[in-house]
Amino acid sequence: MPFQIIRNDITIVTADAIVNTANPDVTIGRGVDFAIYSAANISKQYFSRIMKGTVNPSKKKVLALAVGLRLNLDETIDFLRIAGYALSPISQTDAVVRYFIERHDYNVIKIDIVLFDYGLYPLSKD
Repeated sequence: MPFQIIRNDITIVTADAIVNTANPDVTIGRGVDFAIYSAANISKQYFSRIMKGTVNPSKKKVLALAVGLRLNLDETIDFLRIAGYALSPISQTDAVVRYFIERHDYNVIKIDIVLFDYGLYPLSKD
């Protein structure tokens, strides 16, 4: 496969590899990290704490990251397991997130609105 440069939102591009040339010093900034925490609707400060290992993210934050990363359902299940969580068959929040992921609708704000409509806490709430 030939090498190809694509300029686009990294959270929606299908690629074998993503190179973050916009952020060569690997600090939390406006490159890959920005795309991820923005898509997950997580603050830069909280995302930085996750990346530095100074905070263990809640299940809701892990779900928000899974949505922001556009993980499919199997990848989301694995991602949750690595973080020490699992999708629960009795959790309404999990059912809403699962619904959106199964339909490839990776919009945390839309998910938060539906959660709010059901009287549940949004994924974005700190």
